[in-house]
Amino acid sequence: MNQHPHENAKVPPVNEVSPCSPESASTEAVQLDFERTRRCGFPEVIYAEGKTTDSVISAMEQQLARGIQPLATRVRADQMPELKKHFPQGIAHFTE
Repeated sequence: MNQHPHENAKVPPVNEVSPCSPESASTEAVQLDFERTRRCGFPEVIYAEGKTTDSVISAMEQQLARGIQPLATRVRADQMPELKKHFPQGIAHFTE
């Protein structure tokens, strides 16, 4: 029987993980985990729905400053003009 690749993963107890360690950051509405790529193989995804546009922009700027390509999901239509202004190189994919 094949062993699950994460079966023997060592996860530190919750009380040993600092939510605001040097490798994470908190803004008004967003807490970013800068170590997610190392642990999980993919970076933090910003869930934009329910956040202010400024919070999403701030989170994306923090990721870019650390060399992380930001990805925001559930971006509202009213957030798009400001995001496009701040990140003209960004790519948007829309779903129905």
